[in-house]
Amino acid sequence: MNIVALSDLHYPRHKGHLEKVAKKIRTCEAEALILGGDISEFKEAYYHQCLRLFADFKGLKIATVGNHDLWAPEGQDSYRRYREWFPELFKAYGFHYLDNDEIPLVHKNIAFVGNVGWYDYSFRQRELPFSEEILVGYLDKEQGKRVYKPWAELTREDYARKVLLYVKNRKFLVTTWNDGAYISWTYSDEEFCELILEHLKTQLTWCQQNPGVEKVVCVTHHIPFKEGIKERAEPGLAFSNAYMGSHRMGELLLTYPKVQLALWGHSHNWMDRNFKIQHIHGINMSFSPILEEVVQLDV
Repeated sequence: MNIVALSDLHYPRHKGHLEKVAKKIRTCEAEALILGGDISEFKEAYYHQCLRLFADFKGLKIATVGNHDLWAPEGQDSYRRYREWFPELFKAYGFHYLDNDEIPLVHKNIAFVGNVGWYDYSFRQRELPFSEEILVGYLDKEQGKRVYKPWAELTREDYARKVLLYVKNRKFLVTTWNDGAYISWTYSDEEFCELILEHLKTQLTWCQQNPGVEKVVCVTHHIPFKEGIKERAEPGLAFSNAYMGSHRMGELLLTYPKVQLALWGHSHNWMDRNFKIQHIHGINMSFSPILEEVVQLDV
């Protein structure tokens, strides 16, 4: 079975380039198209415009969402957006929404499982390849002052703030992970990660117990394996590694022998796509804003 996969479209960025790529996809011989999240953000019109580009694709159409897709306009709830708005949106354009499945989509002998994935800070970069001393910290609102500490002393609570202040070469700098500003729900990151792991486990167990399923393709937006994450030299980018995914997703996938292919995006690392982790072929399907090629392979 031939599939084509891409994520991180961030429509309407690179709109003209995406239109060229979508035209090639519409006329290719692939049996399935997979969109792996971060389709756009905020504006409903952008989602309709983007999905309309793939309306004439003749094969299966499969999708999940990314963290940017869950950024909620003011006054809206991200979880309702995830569970109510996106199912209706994808249905309107003929896409199968993986996140709502407990019994996976099966085509011939191949099952498609997955969801948005999430992060639990397990991929945080614990060491820095810096020659100079870096102090990092946060703004303590109760004390009304900045609190700084060595990088190695950052805690899960520090990552949960999604804001990093740091001193480099006597300069005060700041970086933020914007999920902290734009995702609105009652879950902690660990709690939501647990939800998606339970959902994925339900799907995978069904596949493993079903003799009609010979192969499993897993699609997540976030990254399940540390092999798909680069160590960073710049403090702000190193901080962002905490939000790339969860090692627990990868551990779960490796316990199911039928899983042969894992597709993910999120890091925009389209220059280094292919990984082999035990019995699983891992591929970063991030959309390239430069090249017209996308991930296309036989399963």
